[in-house]
Amino acid sequence: MTLEIQFRHDLPQLKEIPRENELSVTVRKHLKYLIGVGMKLGACELQMNGDFDPEKSLQWKMLIENKCQTIQDLGVPMKIDGSGYLLMDKMNLDSQTLITVDESKFRGLLILKVNDERQELDAVLTHNIQEAADIGIPMRMLLDVISEKNSDFYKGFINFCVNNKQITEELDFVQKLDVVSLNYKLTHNIETLKTLQIKDRIELQAVLNVKVTRSFSFKVLYGAHLIVLEGQIQEFGTSTNITGNFHHSLPWLLQARVPSSLQIDVVFQGRNTTQERYVHVAAGETSITYIINSYYVGHQVDLFCQSVHSSEVLQASGYPKAINLIFSFQKSENKAKTACEIQYDEKDVTVTVDVDTDFELFGVFVFMAEVKHSISLLHRLGLPFFLKRDSLAFSG
Repeated sequence: MTLEIQFRHDLPQLKEIPRENELSVTVRKHLKYLIGVGMKLGACELQMNGDFDPEKSLQWKMLIENKCQTIQDLGVPMKIDGSGYLLMDKMNLDSQTLITVDESKFRGLLILKVNDERQELDAVLTHNIQEAADIGIPMRMLLDVISEKNSDFYKGFINFCVNNKQITEELDFVQKLDVVSLNYKLTHNIETLKTLQIKDRIELQAVLNVKVTRSFSFKVLYGAHLIVLEGQIQEFGTSTNITGNFHHSLPWLLQARVPSSLQIDVVFQGRNTTQERYVHVAAGETSITYIINSYYVGHQVDLFCQSVHSSEVLQASGYPKAINLIFSFQKSENKAKTACEIQYDEKDVTVTVDVDTDFELFGVFVFMAEVKHSISLLHRLGLPFFLKRDSLAFSG
């Protein structure tokens, strides 16, 4: 369909109206709707063309050209060019618009997708219109939001950007039969948040594993500072191993003399008659180790204890670098023997006690005690380096 109107005159009474005027309108449909509008008022000319496709994502396009200087002087742009589309159903929305006005451009994008497990939103707005920027309208805005979940996990993502300022947040959570994990991440370059002590990078990771080897892990990155806490428990028949690690780079903890690294190893091992215990603690280059072994069968008991460390602080306070304790006890029907030995820093103390009772056969009671040591302080206090006492008694 085409409509054309022409108006010409040479009347002095209509001198304010141009002598030649034209208006044409064209609308036709082939694969899509096409629209054309032209207007001519004397030396002024306006032209508009566009198309519209309602069956293909509601696509549209338009072009307006202004060749009239009088209208241009009123601030009307010389050229306006635009395009876009709109796609929408029950679960999704997808739309985009691009408009160019002379040298100024405006672009908008909106995408929304929704289903049972995932929801997604994307929005973008950009322009280079200085007048709009002067009144506070950002020249670039972006928003991305993703939410995804099912019976085993949840995932969330948010990214928000205004001009050159940006903040991003990510969250992943997984919960299965034998594993639970959490991951969180926050990044930004916003000075206002930094003044509120919200660092430009924050990460958190936590994992709990309850399989045969049980373990947990906890990590935090706060700016440039890291905190790590890990632990694990392993069981092998009669043996149980426990390990733990702690690392950090926090200045206030270092100022409080909390070591930057700490490691703990514990081992329990035991059978019917034998028990072994091992504990090792290391803080940097300083460590301390404890060992306790015991043996018990019938009327016999043996015990061994050991402590070894490399701490200058403990040594300065008088705690020996190495201590060994050996204890033994044996008992039969008429006899009992006990021995105890303590060794530390090349010094030792040994105490032995024997008891023999033969009341039923001979009515005899024998007691013997023996003490040996190499400690100068005990010798100065009057205890000889070697002392032995025997006692014999008869009954009846």
